[in-house]
Amino acid sequence: MSCRRTLGLRPHPERRAATTRRELRGGAFPRRWSPIGRAPLRRAVRLLWAGVVLALSTPHPSFATPRWDASPRRLDAPDSVVAADTIVVRPVARLETAPVPNGRVRDAADDPAVWIHPTDPRQSLLLVTDKQSGLVVYDLDGNERQVASEGCQPDNVDVLYGFPLAGVPTDVAVAACRADSSRGVKVWAIDPAARQLTEVTAGGVIPVFGDSVEPYGTCVYHSARSGKFYFFVDSKPGEIQEYLLEDDGGKARGRCVRNLHVGSICEGCVADDERGDFYLAEEKVGIWKFGAEPDAGDQGVLVARVGEHGLVPDVEGLTLYRARGGRGYLIASSQGNSTFKVYTREAGNRFVLTIDPSPGAIDDVEHTDGIDVTSCPTSERFPDGLFVVQDGLNDTGNQNCKLYGWEDIATDRLIADAPCGPRPQLGPGFAPVPLAAAGAPAPRGPEPPRAASASARSGSADDWTAAYGFLETRSARFPAPGTASASIGWQWSQGMEGVESAVPLAIRYVAAPRVAFLFEPVLYADVQEESEAGGAGPGDFELSVAVQLLAGTARRPALALAAEAKLPTATNRVVGSGHADWGASLRVTQRVGRCDVHLNLEHTLTGKPHDAGMRDYSSFAAGLERPLGRFGFVAEIAGRTNLFAHNDDESNLGANGIVGSESVGETLIFMLGGRWRCTEGGLLSLGLSYDEDGSVTVHPSVAVRFR
Repeated sequence: MSCRRTLGLRPHPERRAATTRRELRGGAFPRRWSPIGRAPLRRAVRLLWAGVVLALSTPHPSFATPRWDASPRRLDAPDSVVAADTIVVRPVARLETAPVPNGRVRDAADDPAVWIHPTDPRQSLLLVTDKQSGLVVYDLDGNERQVASEGCQPDNVDVLYGFPLAGVPTDVAVAACRADSSRGVKVWAIDPAARQLTEVTAGGVIPVFGDSVEPYGTCVYHSARSGKFYFFVDSKPGEIQEYLLEDDGGKARGRCVRNLHVGSICEGCVADDERGDFYLAEEKVGIWKFGAEPDAGDQGVLVARVGEHGLVPDVEGLTLYRARGGRGYLIASSQGNSTFKVYTREAGNRFVLTIDPSPGAIDDVEHTDGIDVTSCPTSERFPDGLFVVQDGLNDTGNQNCKLYGWEDIATDRLIADAPCGPRPQLGPGFAPVPLAAAGAPAPRGPEPPRAASASARSGSADDWTAAYGFLETRSARFPAPGTASASIGWQWSQGMEGVESAVPLAIRYVAAPRVAFLFEPVLYADVQEESEAGGAGPGDFELSVAVQLLAGTARRPALALAAEAKLPTATNRVVGSGHADWGASLRVTQRVGRCDVHLNLEHTLTGKPHDAGMRDYSSFAAGLERPLGRFGFVAEIAGRTNLFAHNDDESNLGANGIVGSESVGETLIFMLGGRWRCTEGGLLSLGLSYDEDGSVTVHPSVAVRFR
């Protein structure tokens, strides 16, 4: 919705007459309106395209953009030789949970744990700690179901399957709590029929560290050697304790059986039931591995060190992807650069690759604490398991969790054929009821990102129409189907030819997973020339429809085609063109490091009234955005070819000797801007553009998302 007298990439009615009768009849453009010529424009386009191609193909030193091999091999193959530091996968979230209910402070959500239903995987639950409240229970559509033990302030949570409670194998959740009245560890029984949690802690809490040290992280261990159940709890001073969990007449009590110590603050931990290992994240140092059995001693091995393979402090959440034969992966949250490091589960814990999520219809994750992963096919949306990530800077409200399909992470490099487990009472061959038997087919291939019910809130910056009304660039990524958004702005431009202003409106509706409509009327435009030309009134109307060809992955960009029509609804030729234009464009979007890069190429068939000598033209626009939580920075360059068949021909004159807004020479425009997501569905943005002729345009706007 630009108010630019020299561009008209998607011509808008507020782009006014570029020259007056007196200037055109002088036989040439005045110097301030001199076109830059085709050769410089071609060079600019070539340089821009070369820069985009280079950015998409070259690893960035800060973000380790992947160097994909022409024929990659599975990393679990014994003869695989791959430069692991250069391998980065960039999955897009398929779903997000509703934000945690606590809104008093920003730092609330901390650690997730997936509980797998014993018979119907679609009934599985996601448990998330709210450090300012209680244990929040979600279904796997992201909807909140319960807040258990509100006020206990849990920090980390983990799940034990088949704990013998009153002689009955029972799934339980275990979490360290920091509230003064509940300092210690709590245990909840999980009811698979009601899908509810009930606290079953003997005495209300299991005291830890002699009640002298506040507990921090928690994880559980079921010994394959003895069949006994344990939990580990750690602390900020670096103390770790292991407790035997026992049944006490239908309640759970704990007995300390071991003490460990590291040199500084630690929180994230995970235990490997099958291999008997215990992993601990010392936040400023790295990842330690100890034996998990109570008699394993106190000597640990530092298997991953801060500074190696891009592991940046704080080292936070740890989780295990369990595969057959003791294989699988240890995954760690590298909070300092908002990535996740993947190591082999086997002895040696070799580094494999980096997970660096990209935004899609759902925003990116940043400053992550806890993580969890499961290989179980929980639903049609996650047929090969899922990876759950706490988002410390959720764009759409309080902190929440994002869910990623494991196949989007595994691609062709990681194992994705693991059994579902563990569930001890059913043995190592346990698998949930197949999805097809439950009444629906189970697709095995990757799905495009999608959101559902309460989780469909999109905080990503891919909806540029709503977020930045002043941009020429459009994204090839679409929000979730059914999403509607609108933006309205005020654009003011000052140049050597005069002053112009406009009130543009944009309404976008995503009608289907790959189809989006955009309606762009100009409610009012006012053009005041230093010469005799001037006018005001409503402008033209533009309609476009875009179809997504490729949703985009970590390795390939998203692609979309769009068809556009500009209808001459303006009653004043100074603010409107007086003819209809038709255009088609190709849109390309790719994630590069922490930035979204967009490229648009367009060709327009210009309406030709009998009194104008204009011709069809081509144009380009390239934009880059860097999301920064609720804020974002954007830059853009745009240009087009000359519209005139003959620049010095009086036949170019329109009615009354005035040439419409599209009748200009080749040109380039540069723009910088930013946005602030002030509410879950509201966004404020401001842009500043500079034209070659010296004009400066200011573009404030406000956007609202209705879905």
